[in-house]
Amino acid sequence: MKYLFILIQESLMKNKNSKSFVKRTRLDILRDTLKVSRGGARKTEIIYKVNTNSSQVQEYLQFLEDVGLLNVKENNGKVVYETSERGEEFIEEYEKLDNLFNNKQ
Repeated sequence: MKYLFILIQESLMKNKNSKSFVKRTRLDILRDTLKVSRGGARKTEIIYKVNTNSSQVQEYLQFLEDVGLLNVKENNGKVVYETSERGEEFIEEYEKLDNLFNNKQ
């Protein structure tokens, strides 16, 4: 429920400023991180594809892992981040609400 409130609040802020350049919300970045991590991704790939920096991405990765939306695995001695089933559910629900608040079909 806490996530729903944050999503609604951030979506309303996005709509308020829709005619000008709008920064991505934290939830947008979390969603993008989860999307990039589908099937597994290393931190560098996430940084480039999500367009963030190392310190920011580390915060997001830790948060996503802590709440069970992201799994951390080791593959050939390298750390790989992979979207969990719960993370996939988050992406789906986030996009439904984002479409609702931004009048997308």
